Amino acid sequence: MPGEHACVVVRGHDQTHEYGGQAMLVNLDSGTTAAETQGSERRSFTEADCPE
Repeated sequence: MPGEHACVVVRGHDQTHEYGGQAMLVNLDSGTTAAETQGSERRSFTEADCPE
């Protein structure tokens, strides 16, 4: 539902390499982004990790 979440996580994944080395956090309200290291395993993020 639009407007329900202010932040999304975008990360690459494929069957050969699994998750990429970085995830991008995007604040949908302000348009700001932040790159976060995630390694080869998916990492959880909280609302506090969202850029302002």
